[in-house]
Amino acid sequence: MALFGLIGGRSIQNLDNPSLELKIFQFIKKERPNVLFFPFAAKDIENSCLKFSRLVKNLSIELDFLKKLDDPEDVKKKIEWADILYFGGGHSDELVFAVLHSCLYGLLLKYLDSNKMFCGISAGAILWCHAGMGDHYAYTNAYRTYHYEMVQGLSFLPITICPHYDHDGLWCYNDTVAHYPLDGYALEDDTGIVFVGQQRHILKQDKKQSVYFFDTNNNHRMTPLYEEKNQ
Repeated sequence: MALFGLIGGRSIQNLDNPSLELKIFQFIKKERPNVLFFPFAAKDIENSCLKFSRLVKNLSIELDFLKKLDDPEDVKKKIEWADILYFGGGHSDELVFAVLHSCLYGLLLKYLDSNKMFCGISAGAILWCHAGMGDHYAYTNAYRTYHYEMVQGLSFLPITICPHYDHDGLWCYNDTVAHYPLDGYALEDDTGIVFVGQQRHILKQDKKQSVYFFDTNNNHRMTPLYEEKNQ
């Protein structure tokens, strides 16, 4: 069964700190895992790849990028090679559209029963879930940020998610999550969750940041989750 690594976002002070990725990649239990990066949520694909390359340059991994989806055989070979499929941040609705309207969706489905890791940050995290709070159409006035919208994901994980939960205006997720008959998770920047079967592992880059759980069996009551001491 595939593993899932979800990252809520990255704060400005941790833009070049890959310690959260290091914790997540270790769940693969391979000395030097193969990481394939997907930049399709970003406006500038080349810049997204460059930033990720700089982020993980000191990690013990083999890194490759998938920048085009027009050659199904090439896409298939790269996915087969990878231990970790890492989808970057950006616009979640455009990312979901790119996956569903290309060869990617069918190929990803084939590996749900594999030992690969489906990983993603922000929009890349929303991709794997039933739905997530996206910010493509959000706007800010003199007081606060408005108009966040739930984006339908691939439903590989039967949950909803809110990345960047510590950003202005995302309190709206507290009400929205109750409209879904699913558990929900709100992840602040510099936090993540790894799902291994029925087990979940909370990870934090900054101990001051939080991850919250909205339990559908308890009227979506909001409770904080804590990082395990051995992580």
